[in-house]
Amino acid sequence: LNAFINNVTYKTPSGDTMFFKANGDPPAQFDIVKWLFLNNGSTVSRKVGHFDESNDKNHFYINSSADLWSPYFTE
Repeated sequence: LNAFINNVTYKTPSGDTMFFKANGDPPAQFDIVKWLFLNNGSTVSRKVGHFDESNDKNHFYINSSADLWSPYFTE
């Protein structure tokens, strides 16, 4: 099956191009998330970037305006 899946390329309903790498895996696509664990026991998450292996550039992006380190680090 892996021999055939390497030749499969298609567009998703959202317009993204989907393909499979030589080993049969799809390209990695991840959101980079900042998690805050609050004193009251709840959690809050915020997307601060993403990684996309679906093109030749292996795009890694961190939002430069995202507050990555507070409230724990100030410098």
